[in-house]
Order: sequence, then structure tokens, then C-alpha cells
Amino acid sequence: MTRFTYEGTTFSGQPVSGIARALDSEALCAQLRIEGVLLIEARPVPTGGTWSRLSLRHGYDMAITRFFRHLATLVGAGVPLSKALDGLAQRAQGRAWARTLTDIAERVRTGSSLAQALSASGGIFAGVAIPMIAAAESGGTLAEVLDRIAGFREKWEAVNRKVRGALVYPAVVSIIAVAVVWIMLAHVVPVFAQMFANLGADLPRPTRILLSLSSSARIWWWVIPVLAAAVALGYGAAKRRPGWRLRFAQWGLRLPLLGDILGKVSVARVSRTAATLLENGVPLLPGLRTAAKTAGNVAIECVFLDAADAVESGKPLSEPLAGVRQIPPLASQMLSTGEESANLGRMFGRLADLYEAEADAAVTVITAVIEPALVVVMGIIVAAILIALYLPMFDVLSQIGG
Repeated sequence: MTRFTYEGTTFSGQPVSGIARALDSEALCAQLRIEGVLLIEARPVPTGGTWSRLSLRHGYDMAITRFFRHLATLVGAGVPLSKALDGLAQRAQGRAWARTLTDIAERVRTGSSLAQALSASGGIFAGVAIPMIAAAESGGTLAEVLDRIAGFREKWEAVNRKVRGALVYPAVVSIIAVAVVWIMLAHVVPVFAQMFANLGADLPRPTRILLSLSSSARIWWWVIPVLAAAVALGYGAAKRRPGWRLRFAQWGLRLPLLGDILGKVSVARVSRTAATLLENGVPLLPGLRTAAKTAGNVAIECVFLDAADAVESGKPLSEPLAGVRQIPPLASQMLSTGEESANLGRMFGRLADLYEAEADAAVTVITAVIEPALVVVMGIIVAAILIALYLPMFDVLSQIGG
């Protein structure tokens, strides 16, 4: 589907604008007409590259969390909803985000509910928030639910930051190690190679191997960036195919050490979302399907979507989850207990607490082990290069001494 920025008017003549997704401009026109808006102009939003999309999504995630926290505080303090939205729109950072909040405030002023206004914002607020807010507006508990949504997103982002931090450090150290080795092979070793050629002595095998690697690094240096670009493009193309996305997700869960953490983080995400939805009155089936989409791992998402289908056919939730390799056995046992006690929402919350704590502890341990291990490996590589460079000198000195 294409994202459009649009301008239009309500049936009463009030101008409106915003962002929405539709198959084409005609579908957008029909969609807006259902919402009581006459379309005047629609423009497709240009699609950026992978990096820009990731940066935009990450920036919106942080802004959305702050939006819900501030809105919960204002509504809880008795500020009218439309006035609170106006104030947040005026203080918003970034033109696109300010325009989005202004559009939401305008929709609420013209009679839309907050849930309707959020759902019309081009999919930015898709997921947990909208069904919860719709239920809260019906029950008169908007401030409390907004606070819960903000807390839910803050916990989610804290776990994500921890996992990202554990992955970034090894990646940065590895890149630095590769850069140091390449600089030594391409610039330092050739200086010694010229000196060895002037000596005319037979070189030890480690030194000959090092000189060969240095020559290859200077001649074939372009192979590494070409291979990296090819792998990145191939991975990006494969990820757009559902079958390959599922395979990559399954392979990620099988990685030593890291796979267990990724699995627990995904189950914790789904459990936290399901707990938040169920405790706020959302029915089990739509709540579980919405929660499954927050897993961040296609394999885990498919498991919970299949479980939702099984529940729809009359089976208990714990049954399709039992024996599934991607789901820890404790999870199905705890959910079975929750079903028996008719307290599934609270049990999902305890499950999320458990796996968030376990993932946090595992990340801390792995980070503590990987950091010195990478430094030691880097030191060994540099030491091996230096030893191979100085071995011929030791031979020459021993011959002179003899």
C-alpha cells in the first residue's frame, strides 16, 4: 500500500489534512469519504532507502512513547483532550511529527474519538494503542489507559535498548579489529617486506604467509566491500520474501547464546502486549493476534497466530503452544494455569516479567564475556602479525652473533 499526504474538507466545510495508506488515490478517496472527508488533493509520500526507513521508524517509536506519556499526564491532570493535543502539537519536534499531531488534534476537535484520529494517521499508531484507547473511551478510563500504554512502551524500549547495546559493542569492536588488521597488512607489512628483500635472507614460513596476505590485501582490497554490498543487497531482497523472512527468523533463534535471548525477548514482547490488551478489556482472539504482530520475529509471530487460530476452533491456548520448539515449556505451563484460573491477562504479565528479567540477565552475562574475549582475540591477531614480522630479524641477529 502507498502512503499519501492529503488535503480535504469535511461535509461541513472544515479543512483537514493528514497522512493515510491506500492502494491508490481512488481507494484513498473512498476511504476518506467513509470517514466524512471530501478529498481535494493527494500526494504519494516518497519512499526512502533502508537506512532512512529504519531511522524514521526508530525516531517515531521514541516520539510516540513520549506522546503517550505526556498525554496521560495532561489528561490525568484534568486538561481537556483537544487542548492537550493542541499543546503537544505545538511543542512537537520535526515538521512531519508536528503535522501528524496537528492532524490528530484537528480530527478530535471535529468530533472524532481519539482512537479514530489515531487510526487515521497513516499506520503510525497501528498495534496495541488503538483498541485499548477505543475500549477506554467507552469506559471512561482514558487517562489510566494512556498511562498503561506509556508504561508498556517504556518497558518495551528498555528491553530493546539492552539487546541493541549487546549487539552493537561486538560489531563495533569487530569492525575496528578488521580495520586495524587491514591497515597493518596494507601499510605496515610492505615496509618490512622491502627491508627483507634487501637482506636477501630466507624467510620463515609465518613471515612468508604474512607477506602473501599483505600482497593479496593490497591487490584484492575491493573484494571485501563488494562482497559486503552483495550480501547486504541479497539479504534485503530475501527479507522481502515471506518464506525467506521465516527462514532467517528460525535461523536467528538457533544461534548459539544469542538465539535463546532473541526467543525470550520475542515471547516477552508478545506476552507484555497480550497482558496489556487483555487487562484493558480487549477480547482474547483480537488481542492475541495484535500481540503476535509485536513479536519482532516472524517465527514467533507465526506460532502465536497459529495458536489464535486453534483457540478460535475451540482449543485452549496452552495446547498449541506446548511442544513448540520456539516457545519455552514454562510459557505454555504458565498460560495453562492462567486459563484454569480465568486470569490469563495477569499470567501473560508475569510471563513477560520473567522473560524480560531472564533476557536482561543473559545479555549482561554475554556482554561481560564477549568484551574481554574480543579484546584478547584482537590482541592475539596483532601479536601474531608482529611475531611474523620480527622472526627474520631474530634469525639475522642469531647469524651475526654466531
